[in-house]
Amino acid sequence: MLNSHKDFCFCTLAFRKKYRELAKQLAADLETHSLGTMLVVCTDNPNDFQNLTNVFAFKKSREGVDYCYNDKRFALKKALELCRVTIFVDADTRIIGKVPEREWMSGITCKGFMPILEHPPNQSFPGRKEAIHKLAKKLELPLKKVSFVQENLFVIARDNGREIQFIQEWGKIGRFFEVQKVKTKDGNPIGLATAKVGWNIRNEGWQELAQVMEHSFAHWDWQKNQVRTFWDKVGDKLQFEHWQYLYRLLKTQLIALLNFNFYYR
Repeated sequence: MLNSHKDFCFCTLAFRKKYRELAKQLAADLETHSLGTMLVVCTDNPNDFQNLTNVFAFKKSREGVDYCYNDKRFALKKALELCRVTIFVDADTRIIGKVPEREWMSGITCKGFMPILEHPPNQSFPGRKEAIHKLAKKLELPLKKVSFVQENLFVIARDNGREIQFIQEWGKIGRFFEVQKVKTKDGNPIGLATAKVGWNIRNEGWQELAQVMEHSFAHWDWQKNQVRTFWDKVGDKLQFEHWQYLYRLLKTQLIALLNFNFYYR
């Protein structure tokens, strides 16, 4: 692991080989465009990164029932233990220019798209609007103050412990969507958690950062560029074994039962 003197790092989530390979490319880009900056990787196989000197990889099993979007918070938590500021970026992102270094303000810096209910998928996807209204009531939040957040690139800086509360609220809110069987990416939980901890969305410096990032949205054709063994393919299949899904589902439901009123009423 790099012993960096910098007060900021990058972090990402990389479950399964495809995303571990993408994260390695991200680390290489970081070495080129931000020498001395660490990449914290939350992954199912840290050994895959052992030869990369600018990577701190730690093991974590997936917790998201259907998707792992909200597991990003574990990468953030570890990164904030190591540095004052962390920049979360999706693993399927390329860094194409020099990373700007600046003094990031406490709290969250991101692209807040729009009021959360005005985000088009929240109006059209089944159950989302209703779930957001329920959450706002439970969290005692006026929805007009809640934004949908672009989730593939954002910055979190320590804020006297509120960053810890933010991560906890994100997990709680993400679990609510899962318990209610409402499919959503993490832009909604992040936006609601941001409002709950009383953060205002900052955007100073975000555009300059975004200009040197190129997000592929996982459209990179990884399989055409890799020689994959039989055991690689077997490993991929095992990731989706039904028992693993049931384990995650049962664990989520048991945790939710400990706060029955919040999740089920």
